[in-house]
Amino acid sequence: MSSKRYKISRNITIFGILIKVFLGVYKTFVGLYFHSSAVVADGLHSLTDLFCDFFVLIAVKFGNKEADLDHPYGHKRIETFATFLLGIFLVLIAIWITYSAIMTLIKGSYVDPSPQTFWAAIVSILLNEVLFFVTLSASKKVNSELLRANAWHGRIDSISSVIVLLGLIFSKLGYHFLEPVAAIVVSVFIAKLGLSWTIKTFQELIDSGLDLKTINRIYKVVKKVDGVISSHQLRSRLMANEVFLDIHI
Repeated sequence: MSSKRYKISRNITIFGILIKVFLGVYKTFVGLYFHSSAVVADGLHSLTDLFCDFFVLIAVKFGNKEADLDHPYGHKRIETFATFLLGIFLVLIAIWITYSAIMTLIKGSYVDPSPQTFWAAIVSILLNEVLFFVTLSASKKVNSELLRANAWHGRIDSISSVIVLLGLIFSKLGYHFLEPVAAIVVSVFIAKLGLSWTIKTFQELIDSGLDLKTINRIYKVVKKVDGVISSHQLRSRLMANEVFLDIHI
């Protein structure tokens, strides 16, 4: 197991869990106490994200194990599979946000916000943005698609809180309908992000190879090696942050 890679992934995920526990409890309490359904939903959203973080924690632990007899290419496909599930989860979140927004428009169940609900949204935006940039930085250090996916997934909390904040502002101004409309627009972005990860990781899970342009570049590099007369039958497979190649020389 890559000790450094695992430690960085584990530590940043635990940090994210602590932030989301605080935000989830804080926003849910404020929303319930001051009768804001939007803030309650935002708080519950943060708490449900904990499931993803615990999943990521397990995936990075087992995904960084070294290759063995049963897994000659290593265990990094665990990260790929976790990212695949994370993408599906994003799509489900998008559907849930859209449904909630449509129901709000139909019922007209709008909120008269209190100052405390504004602060709950602002604190959530600030902490989630800090968490996003820290997690994204860690994903670049260890070249982990899973951490990168989790960073962007975490940013959805920030976007969600922005929507809540805008909704509270517009509620004060009397434009109540703009909050659910904005929620639907953001849900489309979330769904697109989730689908892109789902499709990309699914292709890796079924052993899709590198694109033709990259394969031709590899053939050119191999041809430049001293002693190589010709090469053929290059086969490639993706494994999280690595590429495995077989080629006949």
